[in-house]
Amino acid sequence: MDETGRIINGRLNITNIGVDPVDVDGAARKIVSIITGRKNGTDSAGDAQTPGGVDMPGADNAGGIHAPDTDNAGGIRAPGTESVAEPGGAYTSGGAECGAGPCGARHPAYACTPNAEFMMDAQKDGEFMHILNGADLVVPDGAGVVLAARLLGYGRIARAPGFDLTKKLLLNPAEYPFSFYFLGGKPGVAENAAKNIIKESPETRITGCHDGYFDEACEPDIVAEINESGADILLVAFGAPKAEKWIYKNREKLQVSMCMGIGGTIDILAGVKKPAPPFFRAHGLEWLYRLYREPWRAKRMLKLPQFILFAIKWKLSGRPGVSKSG
Repeated sequence: MDETGRIINGRLNITNIGVDPVDVDGAARKIVSIITGRKNGTDSAGDAQTPGGVDMPGADNAGGIHAPDTDNAGGIRAPGTESVAEPGGAYTSGGAECGAGPCGARHPAYACTPNAEFMMDAQKDGEFMHILNGADLVVPDGAGVVLAARLLGYGRIARAPGFDLTKKLLLNPAEYPFSFYFLGGKPGVAENAAKNIIKESPETRITGCHDGYFDEACEPDIVAEINESGADILLVAFGAPKAEKWIYKNREKLQVSMCMGIGGTIDILAGVKKPAPPFFRAHGLEWLYRLYREPWRAKRMLKLPQFILFAIKWKLSGRPGVSKSG
């Protein structure tokens, strides 16, 4: 944290969590830079400037920011599709058998896409906050994070929804020539997501899939399978904070270049759920659409207003990260 308290690890301090002020294009560029740097041995974190001209503020900037087919088409490998997992049971694919350990150890970079729910949960979960602040990229997924940034005097920053970022990386292989591994979802969901992606973008390389129904004893085999797939990017769909904690726990065993939690994105890619209509997405109202479609989420959705109130209290208290003029 810098002397003003407004910067954490080179990021905006939003309630003690550092957030990169990047939009989807800026986040994608940073991922390219990170992966390219790792492959070249430079571990470059990329440029913090977004296409819209939002610069990472320095310590002197008190006023805020300057304003798969069955024939494996397209190279997909979806092993073990004949295996069906029971909740809580082991699910093996690609011939992996429980007992074999992972191969090698290389620390991958990881990206987080926090919304208001993430931010609120992290206030009560020190491990989760530590993981978020240790990430190589933390992008503002939710409208609540963007609003909190304005309340704290950082000015207007763009959103970078995790769903949009994931699709951008997957559907533009010429610009983002990476290979992917899907981990998570119910049995068959990851494979269906991969099939749909390959159907829309045949050049995209998805080197493996595994559902999220496995016990801890088989984790070494799953890590080994991911490593053997040769994937550049591991997309984990366990939901937060489970995905982030799983990535962090296994980061020294995984040999991918980048990991990212994608939550319910995999269900949308698989066609299990529908994305929010354009109007809702354009106005940061995906949460409202989800509440309409899934009213049982109401309790979780309360974390959005709770986080905004928390940010207001944070501002009024004059805690670190609060603009003296904002």
